[in-house]
Parts: sequence; structure tokens; C-alpha cells
Amino acid sequence: MIGHHGKKFIFKKLLFFFFLVIFVSLFSPLKNFKWGKVERINPQTITVQGSAKTQEMSQIANFSASVEITNTNKDQAVDEVGAKMTQIIKDVKEFGIEEKNIKTQRVNV
Repeated sequence: MIGHHGKKFIFKKLLFFFFLVIFVSLFSPLKNFKWGKVERINPQTITVQGSAKTQEMSQIANFSASVEITNTNKDQAVDEVGAKMTQIIKDVKEFGIEEKNIKTQRVNV
């Protein structure tokens, strides 16, 4: 049987241990650790899936235009055709076609 003096000693030890636990929990850097949890994990695997799709603008296009003028005066007819063809070429260039890709195939008078 524990005497009065022994009970005081055990009480002091328990009280000291209690304050020690509180002190460590409040002021110890251990509280900043993330302890985590223990769990069983599956073997690590990597699964990769993918697809790609692309579209490109046409690289080559053909365009044909013709101008026909009927006039009894040959010089006037040639001037009118020249003016209309100049306008067509200007419009094609504004569309984005470079001059090196524009060509005249046929001229009939």
C-alpha cells in the first residue's frame, strides 16, 4: 500500500509529466511537422493517352478570270481590257496573293 508521502510523489510526477506534455505541444517545433498517415499504396503506374488533330489552309489554289470587251475601236478596247485586268490583279494582291504567283496566260485582240 502506498503511503501519503508516496501519493504526493506520484502526483508530483504526474503533474510534471502533464505540464511537460503541454509545454512540448505548445512550444516545440514538432507541431510544425506533418506526420501524415500510414496507408498501403498500389504500385506506381503511369498512364498516358493523347490525340492530335491539325488543319492546314490550302497551299495551292487556281483562279481564272477573263475580260472580254467588244468595241469597234481597237485601242479603246485594249485600254478597257487593260484597266479591268489591272483592277483584277490589284484585288487579287489585296486578297494576299503575291505578284510572283500571278500570271497572264493568254491575250487575244
